[in-house]
Amino acid sequence: MGTAVAQDLHDDVCQQLVFVSMGVSALRSSDGQLQDGKTQETLATLEADTQKVFEGLRRLSHDL
Repeated sequence: MGTAVAQDLHDDVCQQLVFVSMGVSALRSSDGQLQDGKTQETLATLEADTQKVFEGLRRLSHDL
């Protein structure tokens, strides 16, 4: 069971956190216009990716 949890953390949650990190990085390098279409798209993706991380962690905690 521990190996499966470790594998899930590595493959699923860590990968999702990389996407969140990339979204934050993209926002940091933007021109600061929050209403810009591209910025809004990045924010929506970041929100969805963050929700996936929460769901993945909730699933793992229930599996434990």
